[in-house]
Amino acid sequence: MEDTNDFGTRLERLCQEKGITPSELARRTSLSRKSIFEWVGKSGRIPRDPLHLKKLCEFFKVSPAWLLWGEEEKVSTIDSLISKTDLHVGMYEISIKKIDPKSKK
Repeated sequence: MEDTNDFGTRLERLCQEKGITPSELARRTSLSRKSIFEWVGKSGRIPRDPLHLKKLCEFFKVSPAWLLWGEEEKVSTIDSLISKTDLHVGMYEISIKKIDPKSKK
């Protein structure tokens, strides 16, 4: 699979490879059409809910690390994502930031 630079572009490419539209992706994953359109494309944002990210990864059979950062890894579970990220939950948004597992806080 061709590597791209950002989440939204990778998601758009996965839809193209599977031959589905963002609307079809929403229907088949039971995710909101509005959310899918916010995520797809060059300016697409990362889903706020980790469970939505999990649904996308399961549907396309890709790892969270690949979908978020374009990295391949052997373990393709949401647990591997959580162990490599800081999750910051605010009143309105969750941000996911990649961290170096070797660094000490």
